Amino acid sequence: MLNHILAWLPQLIYLGVAAVALYAFWRFYFKDVWARAQAYSKNIATCGYLAPPPTQRASKWLRRFAWCLSFAQVGTVRVHGRENLEALERSGKVYMLNMNHPSWMDPAIAAIIMDGRPTRFFATHTVATAFWGLGGLLAGPCGVISVDLARGKGHPAYLAGVQVLKERQRLIVFPSGWAKLDGIEAEHKTGVVRMAKEVSEALGEPVYMLPGFIRYGRYPGSWIVKWPAPIGYFFMFVFRSWYRNGVVVNLGEAISSADLPADAHAAKDLLHDRIMALDPRRSN
Repeated sequence: MLNHILAWLPQLIYLGVAAVALYAFWRFYFKDVWARAQAYSKNIATCGYLAPPPTQRASKWLRRFAWCLSFAQVGTVRVHGRENLEALERSGKVYMLNMNHPSWMDPAIAAIIMDGRPTRFFATHTVATAFWGLGGLLAGPCGVISVDLARGKGHPAYLAGVQVLKERQRLIVFPSGWAKLDGIEAEHKTGVVRMAKEVSEALGEPVYMLPGFIRYGRYPGSWIVKWPAPIGYFFMFVFRSWYRNGVVVNLGEAISSADLPADAHAAKDLLHDRIMALDPRRSN
């Protein structure tokens, strides 16, 4: 018996040393790093919190990540009307990219459209809290602004969007808020058009809204919207081989805030109609 114990003694010593080393690593280094990472993700998940603007390096990383994700989930990405985006970029005008929202993949498609340009974008606050805060660590440096989509709780995000546009930063906003995975667009909110008018008045110049429509090759049936959104996202990812049938994006001509009706609801209906008119199935 003693011989067996002596034979295992070196291994037990190695395991003990390894355990002490792991504990020391956790206690004196990783624990502090983890706490700071969690605090950062908590800030990013706060509705309307503005992290420092995204850098060129972070935006290029986001573009590469978006291409990898879109290749796995949807396959080929075709974008028409890029000249409308390029015209806004050359002019130096303040603008937002506003598109329909039929999939959890839409932010990745938007990142591909922006092609590595540093851009802020709205996303539900659950993006930052996903995977124990990892979502916030990844999305925060890339320009995410978290939104609490519960009724009456999204005003801090609205104020953040106004500030971003006043600073002439690029901004992506999906006017409907939530993604509807069955491909049927939800009712648009008035936040986008109110934001455009407020910033236009503050800057003394028009703010432009670049409309876009995203059409995926396949959508689930209406049954998917009856399930919680995370389950729907998981289902589409697991069965991505069926839904991996390409995506087409049409970008239209920019809409000036000066051309919007005075009534906010009429203005958001105009933007909605301009977005929906870009549906490839309507134009074919």
